Amino acid sequence: MPVDTNFDRLQARIDALRMRRSHVAALTDLSAGYLSQAASGQTDLAYPDFRAVERLLDTCEALQTRAGSIPIDWRNATAVKELIRDFENELKEPPAPLTGEDWELLGATTPEAMTALAEKRGLTVQQLLATIESSLPKFDYQIRQMQKSSSEMRDLTRLTREEFEVRKSSRK
Repeated sequence: MPVDTNFDRLQARIDALRMRRSHVAALTDLSAGYLSQAASGQTDLAYPDFRAVERLLDTCEALQTRAGSIPIDWRNATAVKELIRDFENELKEPPAPLTGEDWELLGATTPEAMTALAEKRGLTVQQLLATIESSLPKFDYQIRQMQKSSSEMRDLTRLTREEFEVRKSSRK
């Protein structure tokens, strides 16, 4: 089965991140001209290049999700490369597993609940907020693992459906 290296799929993701192809070029070893030629259909991306851009976009999407509504300045390649390096190091050394105390923090959604939880733990509200802050990477990691699993299941389902359609059409 041929590999789909259609740049339109990548361009849609680049646009969703409010990036430009020049930002992608600055964050990879690919030239802006090569990416422009692929975008215009003059050339196809080689599979390793396609995967490199896809991996970069996966990471950039995770960084943007983590940043929430705060936009990332993709033009600052040095800072973005540092964010990517930190993110990849975190993936290599995941945070400790979530504990019951971490999950309990999720229930503290009102000022009263936060005060009660802080008193229960013998902490000030400021100390409880610091505890919440230190638990966030654990939750982020768990969410990314769940998203990755869901994405892999969608890809597997799509491939299975395509294979089924090919077999079904070959029987006719």
